[in-house]
Amino acid sequence: MISVELPEIMTQFTVADFLKRDKDWLKDESGLYMLYDKHGNLLYIGITKNFRDRLLSHIRGKSNSFIFYRQIHKIVLYRVRDKTDRDIYESWSIRELNPIYNRAKTVKNQSSVWTSERINELELRRTDVLEQIREINDDYNVFEFDDEYHEDDFYSLGNELKKRQVLDELNDDLSEIISELRGLRASQSS
Repeated sequence: MISVELPEIMTQFTVADFLKRDKDWLKDESGLYMLYDKHGNLLYIGITKNFRDRLLSHIRGKSNSFIFYRQIHKIVLYRVRDKTDRDIYESWSIRELNPIYNRAKTVKNQSSVWTSERINELELRRTDVLEQIREINDDYNVFEFDDEYHEDDFYSLGNELKKRQVLDELNDDLSEIISELRGLRASQSS
């Protein structure tokens, strides 16, 4: 087996930080990039001769990234100027690191086993989040003020607002889980 060592990380940043940068930043830089979700899961590995344009394409959901672009949170870049070196690093990284959405340059059986395991894991998380939402909804009280204000009323209102905040966070988590599940199922069927 061939042993490959990745070059030193050129830079890493969040999508939000990338979008705040100058339009020319990274435009003439080439190399290998890795896209991660907010949980640190490796979504995709690719190569390019123009980081800026290729990353914008992924972030906007163009071409093959329409399946996962909303999940991209962190980007790691490796400067690799030589095209042959980029191809080697990409192939090796995909094989060794098993990103979720790379379909080319993978062993189909390994990929489908990993995808099935990830779908099972996400289904369990989805069930857990739905149960948490149900528990909060069952305990949710509609709060009404009457003509007299009591200190207990404000305490109760604070609790209900906190429940609403937790519900919003759980609903966001649920949306991300469902989005990733859709992407994984779509990649299985293609």
